[in-house]
Amino acid sequence: MTVPAVESSLQIEHNGVTVYFCSPGCRAAFRKDPERYALTL
Repeated sequence: MTVPAVESSLQIEHNGVTVYFCSPGCRAAFRKDPERYALTL
């Protein structure tokens, strides 16, 4: 999914990379287990 990278987008910093999210649920899932998504970064 493409998420616009604008200042108001949901985002977190992980291993020096800014990761953007489409919803709070997706951000929470990433925070819970970021290594699950490591291959997509």
